[in-house]
This record gives sequence, C-alpha cells and structure tokens, in this order.
Amino acid sequence: MTPSEHRFMTFVALREPATISPDRLVEAIRERTPALAPHMNVISAGADTSESFIIQAGPLAVTIISVPQPVPKGTFDQAVELARTWPDAGKALARHRAHIIIGSLRPVTDHAGAVAQARVVSLITAAVCALTPAIGVYWSSGQVVTETGAFQEEVTTKDFPFETWISFRWLDGPRTSKGERTLAVITNGLLPFVGREIEFQPVPLSPAEIALRVLGTIHVLLAKGPVLKDGDTVGISPAEHIRVRHANHGQRRGVPVLALSVEQIAGSPEK
Repeated sequence: MTPSEHRFMTFVALREPATISPDRLVEAIRERTPALAPHMNVISAGADTSESFIIQAGPLAVTIISVPQPVPKGTFDQAVELARTWPDAGKALARHRAHIIIGSLRPVTDHAGAVAQARVVSLITAAVCALTPAIGVYWSSGQVVTETGAFQEEVTTKDFPFETWISFRWLDGPRTSKGERTLAVITNGLLPFVGREIEFQPVPLSPAEIALRVLGTIHVLLAKGPVLKDGDTVGISPAEHIRVRHANHGQRRGVPVLALSVEQIAGSPEK
C-alpha cells in the first residue's frame, strides 16, 4: 500500500495575534535554508497579504493563513496527551491567543513525495516560528506538539525530524508467565509516508528499549520507503529477530499496520 490523499499541515500557536509579510517569510526561509532559495517565491496572495498567501517551493505550493483566534477547542488535546518530551505542553498551549496554519495544497502519492513535502512544510513552519511570538507547533497528521525551539532545532539539523512528525501511544500488555509487565506501542503519523503505522506487540522490555527499536524501524522506512515485507525480520543487531507482519488493521480499524513481534532479543539465548 502506498500513501494517498494525505496533506501535511501545521498549526503554530501564538502568544498573541501576529501576521507575516510574504516577502519577509520567503527571505527568512532563504536565509535559513539556502538550498531552497532558487525554488522559493510568492505565487498568490489574498486581499490582505498579511493574513493569507501561498508560497511556491519547487513543485510544492504551501498556504500560510494567520488566524487571530485560538484553535478550536480540543484540537491539541490528543497530542498533549501523547507528548513525552514536552511535559508542560498543555499549560503552555493553553495560553495561546492566535495561530498560523501552514499546509501543503497537493496530496502526497508516494514515499519520496511525502518526505519532500514534510521537509518543506517543516522548514517553512520553522521560519514562521522565528518571525512570530510562537509557543509551539502542532503537526496534525501525527498528532504531535513540539515546543518552538525544539521544533526549529529538529527540522534544521536532521534529515528526518520524525519526532516532530510521529507520535507514540504506549499501551499495557498482559503479564508474562513470570508476572513481568509488558508494554506495546503504536505510532501515529507514519501512514502518509509508507501507507502503514507500526504496532510493536507487547514485550517485557523497558520503554527506552522499545523506543530504540521502533525509532530505528521508522528511520529505515523514512530513508528507504515501504521496504519491509511481510515475514521480514528487523533488529538492532544480527542476533535480534523482530518479525514483521502486514495487517489490514490493528488497534485502529481502517489503519493498515506493520505488526512487530519480538522473537529473539539481542543478547538473549536462542530459543
């Protein structure tokens, strides 16, 4: 399955209403990302260009809309619940009084297009943050909220800033026969890139150990596309076997998944 009909969109939460000059934003993007400079220009603007305009970045058109009110109630709730690296996200975002929406106008149709589009939307969003009284960024497809400084750092220093694109939901699994606690994790936001989300099946490992394996798998998928076939194995070493299974859905109806099940963990004896 390939990604289809997905568009990337961010909401920049502001301490107070603010508008941006289209030309100033393009200038800021060119300063921050010289590689985009030859391909960046303003192609459309509304009656009030400080409130709504469109930027062309190569083949991608991105709209920027300034809204002098808070986002609709509940918009950030799930992302705040899932936030792990920004513990004060709820309190911080509750203080926002306005927001700016940045969104791609063309749906993605394949992995390469999704990665390119996500990068451009991220870079434009980072530039918007630098020019406004921004509190944080909400990445809608992944239900992720990221503090402004952390977002700018991630998207300008990493090829795949997937911690600003993809969220984790942690679930308790059944106890093992020895009474050990097990944990599972499901991703949200990977679907537009490879047509599936990850569901890491319950295992008696620590959150850090599980996250290491899930993040490694995400990196492979973002770098290479939907290359993991049904029945493949992944792991952090040749000795580790985590089986990959394709399923039409897992915890969420209608969401295709890569179900990852630990069969042999690194450093443990062969079964």
